[in-house]
Amino acid sequence: MPKIKAGLDRLLVKQFKEESEKGGIIIPDSVQKELQKGMVVDCGESTNPDLGEFKVPKMFPIGTVVYFDRSFTTNKFKYGEEELISLKHSDVIAYEIKD
Repeated sequence: MPKIKAGLDRLLVKQFKEESEKGGIIIPDSVQKELQKGMVVDCGESTNPDLGEFKVPKMFPIGTVVYFDRSFTTNKFKYGEEELISLKHSDVIAYEIKD
């Protein structure tokens, strides 16, 4: 099976299974059920290189853990055995920074 790449200004994210987490980012209980967490598996290069538009900086390199709104899980699709979500960079609400 060929490798899949994120298009233009998109991130491909593999969603984590829901679980309660200790440590890391503190998210209020009222919001926690609305936010989803996943890992970036690919990052698109640009908004539209054919039109000369700017390149999107790779703010979320492969392996970055990101948080996003539950409503974006409608962009979910299956590739091989994996379920992936396509997000715009601006859909990311927060991300984890490794020390």
